Amino acid sequence: MKWLPIRWCKTNWYWLKWLLAAALMTWLVRSNWDNLANLSERKIRWDFFALAFITCAIGVVLTFFRWFLLVRAVDLPMTLKEAFRLGSLGLMCNYVGPGAVGGDLIKGMILAKDHPERRAAAAASVIYDRILGLVALVIVGATAAFLPTDVPFNPQLQLIMTLTWVAAVAGILGLVIIQLPYLHRWKWDLFFSKFPVGGNLAHQLFQAATLYKHSTPTIVACVAISIFGHLAMLLSFYLCAETIRGNDPIPDLVAHLRFIPAAEVFGVLIPTPGGMGALEGAIKAFYSLTVDPRDAAAVARAAGNGLLMAITSRVIQVAIAAVGLVYYFAARHELETLVPLEESEEAEQEIHSNPQQLSASTILAESPSLTEPSGPR
Repeated sequence: MKWLPIRWCKTNWYWLKWLLAAALMTWLVRSNWDNLANLSERKIRWDFFALAFITCAIGVVLTFFRWFLLVRAVDLPMTLKEAFRLGSLGLMCNYVGPGAVGGDLIKGMILAKDHPERRAAAAASVIYDRILGLVALVIVGATAAFLPTDVPFNPQLQLIMTLTWVAAVAGILGLVIIQLPYLHRWKWDLFFSKFPVGGNLAHQLFQAATLYKHSTPTIVACVAISIFGHLAMLLSFYLCAETIRGNDPIPDLVAHLRFIPAAEVFGVLIPTPGGMGALEGAIKAFYSLTVDPRDAAAVARAAGNGLLMAITSRVIQVAIAAVGLVYYFAARHELETLVPLEESEEAEQEIHSNPQQLSASTILAESPSLTEPSGPR
């Protein structure tokens, strides 16, 4: 009986995460209402809004192309058109997908359903797509530290920058190590699977890396594509700020390149659709740290501008995701016939023939999204 609330939450998580997102957005708007109420008095720059839409769309398209390269690297048949179709479906499913799974899991499950004999390869493409997107995101943030900015020194921002650097170095070293050919001669995946914390994730990552151990040039190319994609997305954030700024000062482009990646990572940690509410709150907090903390009026104004920028960016992201609505309904029959991989007869046969592929397959149905706070990463 004591586990009943947990079971109920799991069963109704799809609706609960929307309630959480609505609660966060309501709190953010109410707590900044005085600074949001004057939006009608501002001159909206629709030219910047159009540019923000275009750059955001470019970033999304590059993520689709990255996944296409990863799928082809494991010799799964897929056309670029099919990658865009499934990518658009996954983007929309980040907001309206069935159950508690992310859009990248949906597209991976459909790919696995179309190629049941290569289920582990489909899982590996999704895992690497997430990991490379996340590593590239923190690389962009860490690299921006070398560029000059007008934002005054703030110890909290400095801490964020330090953590971003640590994450970038760890991500690069992790990718280099896991691609070393001799690493796969030992059963490191089984060794890490015994760790109580992070062991399962490490086990799944090593399983995926086994399929990509001879695809280092593709991995490097995908990281480069991810960096350009993130630059386009971060430029879109800045253009959204220019859209609604009016006569108010805003942080410069370099500041957005430095700190928006950390806000996006934070958005991933809060389990709401597309990071809704969490990302907006993180950007609001970042903006409030870019002015003199002794000036309460300036802090409140900056926080309001940050929230307005985040909401504008969210509108663009949802509009782009709506393009995937056509693909969502076109592929609805595929979603309805999807069976969790570990429960299908094909999966059982594959697991019996190669037990070490179990975790690489089941991740499609079990793991939370790691790299899609507001769009596919």
